Amino acid sequence: MANQIKSFRLAEMTKDSCVEFHTRVNRCIVHATPSALHIGEQAEAYAEAVAALRADGAEGALAQANAIYLAIVRVINAYANVHPTDVLNCFVDEVNGLVKEYATIVCEPCPADSWSN
Repeated sequence: MANQIKSFRLAEMTKDSCVEFHTRVNRCIVHATPSALHIGEQAEAYAEAVAALRADGAEGALAQANAIYLAIVRVINAYANVHPTDVLNCFVDEVNGLVKEYATIVCEPCPADSWSN
């Protein structure tokens, strides 16, 4: 099976955790470069949503950042499934590390291995 970004209960995180999570994912995107991830337009919109979220933390900005993140995950998972590259695999591994970290916070006291695809 292809290396894919795992899902978790993003909506159950606190606002502060969401801001931190989205900021860290955005850094991963910038590091990997959006074009190599096939998410040029989504990456730009996500960066703007994350900036708005960091600036005011409004519910609308949070919902927008969550929605764009999920769209990015769908695109990356599709490309990783059809045409995996080293850049995609590295990005997926980095984001899955973050997902595991935040899933553990959201899911406490659930076991850390309860996060799934």
